[in-house]
Amino acid sequence: MDNLINELTDVLEKEAALYNELLSISRRKTPVLVEGKVAELENITKEEQSLVLQLSELENRREKLMEEVSGKMSIKPENLTVTELVKHVGNRQGERLDKVRKHILDVIEELRSTNQLNAELVRNSLDFINFSLNLITSFEGEGNTYNGGAKKSGSKAKSLFDLKI
Repeated sequence: MDNLINELTDVLEKEAALYNELLSISRRKTPVLVEGKVAELENITKEEQSLVLQLSELENRREKLMEEVSGKMSIKPENLTVTELVKHVGNRQGERLDKVRKHILDVIEELRSTNQLNAELVRNSLDFINFSLNLITSFEGEGNTYNGGAKKSGSKAKSLFDLKI
């Protein structure tokens, strides 16, 4: 059982390290979004995807280990959390598990905050792009032509391009 707990803690520590890398990348992404560096943004996105794949593999391994531990402890896997596990293991292992759990939660919260900022920057950029496209592609022209009865003839939307979007 001690070996399973140690292996689980090792997996969680590896996950924590990957979450730290993901947070670092997310922070790097913010100025890239502000400056509109598309090529650099693509590279950052590829890095993120690679880390997410690695995290997925570690998470699968963590779930399998939790199932094994839950079987040995006669606890349903869905009821066994790291917090609950800390209560059932020795002090040293429990402290190590709890430390990595807290660290992961802190990093995930920072990551969530940074990603919300980045998402808002992306939304603002898209809003600006849509606004600019609307200005360029369709604006109401001042219809200064009159027909025979001195009525203003219907004005049509003018466009700089021969394409509707």
